[in-house]
Amino acid sequence: MTNKILNLDISKEPKLNPIIYGRVGDGGSQRVTLNTSKRDEQLDLTGYTITFEGVTSGGKTKVFDSDNVVVTSEGLKKGTFDYVFPNMAFAVKGKYERAYFSFIKDGIRDTSGEIEIIVLDNADIDAAEAETIITEYNKLVTELRKLQDQAIADMNQNFAATQAKISELEKQLSDTQSELQQALKDFENGNFWKKEESFNKEQSSANVIDQIDSRNFVDAWKMADGTVTNVYPNENLIVLSQLETGDYDQATGLPVPSGSDLKRNTIPIEVEQNVRYVVSNSKAIKSMRFFFYGDNGTYLGTNNTEVSPHTIVMPENTKLMNYIVWNGVQTSGSYVWWKLEKGTQTIYTPAPTDDLLNAYPMYKGQRLADSNNPDDYDWSYSDEYVDYAIAQNHVTNLATTEEAKAGTNTTKTMTPATTAQSIDNRAVTLASNQTIGGIKNFQDGLMVGGDLAVSKNDHSVFILNASNCDKIIDGAATFIKHGALVIALGTFKFKTAAAFGTVISSALPAELSATIVNGIVTGNGSNDTAKAMYSEKGTTNLRANSNFVINEWFTFGGVYWAGKE
Repeated sequence: MTNKILNLDISKEPKLNPIIYGRVGDGGSQRVTLNTSKRDEQLDLTGYTITFEGVTSGGKTKVFDSDNVVVTSEGLKKGTFDYVFPNMAFAVKGKYERAYFSFIKDGIRDTSGEIEIIVLDNADIDAAEAETIITEYNKLVTELRKLQDQAIADMNQNFAATQAKISELEKQLSDTQSELQQALKDFENGNFWKKEESFNKEQSSANVIDQIDSRNFVDAWKMADGTVTNVYPNENLIVLSQLETGDYDQATGLPVPSGSDLKRNTIPIEVEQNVRYVVSNSKAIKSMRFFFYGDNGTYLGTNNTEVSPHTIVMPENTKLMNYIVWNGVQTSGSYVWWKLEKGTQTIYTPAPTDDLLNAYPMYKGQRLADSNNPDDYDWSYSDEYVDYAIAQNHVTNLATTEEAKAGTNTTKTMTPATTAQSIDNRAVTLASNQTIGGIKNFQDGLMVGGDLAVSKNDHSVFILNASNCDKIIDGAATFIKHGALVIALGTFKFKTAAAFGTVISSALPAELSATIVNGIVTGNGSNDTAKAMYSEKGTTNLRANSNFVINEWFTFGGVYWAGKE
């Protein structure tokens, strides 16, 4: 390595210095030592930014270089530093128009006197002329990476806050559901009696007291509509509100015009092994078809019914049962309610999700086992029951459906049905998709403000190489998308020349296409010259932003925006 010593004075007083000679293509071999003074007094350069600045022959290029300044703390105190000329400084033949060093500290800029530099030509007549070298390129890349890291950190912080809110809502929902389930359990286990309007309480009480024998009492249940049964009704597994009909009337059934169907797609029902299922209705109407499936969705068979009641026989190893209301023999009329239940047939009840109030008995009573006389029943309320019912079930000052959905009143009480409405309207459920206006959207993932939230590891990758690009002979270009940012980096060799604006590839996936502005990616060519390419805004084109020659290697890196405009 050649070493020369130059003396510089920031007062611009001329100094007798040797001429710096180089040849086009040289790089890293010219190292000079520079002694800096101010009117012959030694200058302390500690804290200064030192930059070599020059204009090559004919003003073809400008050079601003701080990266190749070599300093030591001791040397700076004495005003001494070294500079190694990079090959970019010797890219244009001829004598430099001007060359000097600048010194910047605390916003104050000084420069040295002129340095004479002569660049000799080489034997390669095709040597590419250097483009303008901007030393701040590395600082720009660092700043872009810093902005990217900050954006990712902000997204992670927002995601954590959203997760905390979800956890809080899930806990509130769980607490509310536990309270509701406990209230229903206490209600079902209560030993309550209800008086019928046509019954004389005093005479009935005397009649029953005379015959009391606790060994002969059996349970009885009464529904909200007055229906009495001594067998607790099974839960209805068919959710009629999911059937797709034109007119839906819970009082008269499902009116069906001539030739129409109730349902064509299926609704899954989880089944238990070794349990028979009964489908029933008040009269024979159009049929229902049941489909049976085993593990991994294996189809096991079909069962049809057109009469009521009908016992469904499931094949062995049935795990799932679907049903469909079939377009059968009846062409018009009103459909009455279907019921699908486990075990033996019981009285009709709607599915809890259709009508929670009437899905289970409202009253529990007792009767003497050895009497079939209705006069032997005692359905009277006791004073204790009235007090208990008011305290446990809040039968006065009940909230309306609208008040339950609003969820703002602090004085009204809630029934199980209105509690369920309030939960469904104001809380995040533990299962199924749900939209919460203004905060988040659970559709196929966690969303914030209508956009999918991005975790730190969410990404997609696309690689451009010789297999999918006819402009590349070796190497690859890698594009990594994280949220709305695309990180592009790599090294590849051009198979053919590519002039400025040439399409390098049109295979860039649409999700990686730049939006708002073109996505510029910068780097260095074979001669260590600054070059670039870009993702064309709104297209899948990757275009050259410089002139590339055949067999030229291009190393690059950068970040651009591919999100909403």
